[in-house]
Amino acid sequence: MENKCVKRLIRSKSGLRIVATDDSNKSPFLLGEPQWVADKDSACCTDCKRKFDFLTRRHHCRRCGRIYCKNCCDFRLELPRMCFVDPVRHCESCADISRKENEFFDKELRMLTAGALFQLVKLPEGNEKRLEFICRLSQDHRLLNFEGSTGDEFEPVQLVNIMELNLLRSPDVPPGMFVTYMNDEGTVKEMTLLAPPDCNKSQTISWLSAMQNGFKMATDSRAVS
Repeated sequence: MENKCVKRLIRSKSGLRIVATDDSNKSPFLLGEPQWVADKDSACCTDCKRKFDFLTRRHHCRRCGRIYCKNCCDFRLELPRMCFVDPVRHCESCADISRKENEFFDKELRMLTAGALFQLVKLPEGNEKRLEFICRLSQDHRLLNFEGSTGDEFEPVQLVNIMELNLLRSPDVPPGMFVTYMNDEGTVKEMTLLAPPDCNKSQTISWLSAMQNGFKMATDSRAVS
């Protein structure tokens, strides 16, 4: 069962944010706010190198925290990875990153929480067994859930416990993914998810691509924190 993620509205120097009251329940895709470069440590724009003066003011990129002139930091974009309520100021390089990530939050995340049909391949005592599930990301983005008539046979997998995720692209194998993860007892486990023969292959491939992007984003978040 998912824990309810309680959120609160806070005001930081960068803007209004809606954040989880308990970090253990927050989405694994999120990033914390960066440390801002101090005004005294930056005499000129990080990008164009124009010197700051009374007319050329300093502006901080909300994503990287570095200092730019207005022309080099005048991109206002949504930043869901940092939970901002309104679009915030970005430098050009950070704006490119956020645009790509926002496609994930706008489209692919909904796809992941809607789920896709897979066969979970298990090898008990050398005898292959395939269990059919709807695999979906939980609404708080923390768990991969397996739902179906045999759903009680396989426990959810925490996204932060996934160590490796590889898509299966061989023409001889149905679309799927091979996942290495650690269970709640600290044991390293492996599983293979394959698309059933009668499923919508294009929909499954889109879900798998979104899952790969989500795994990379969650891994990047862990590396930064």
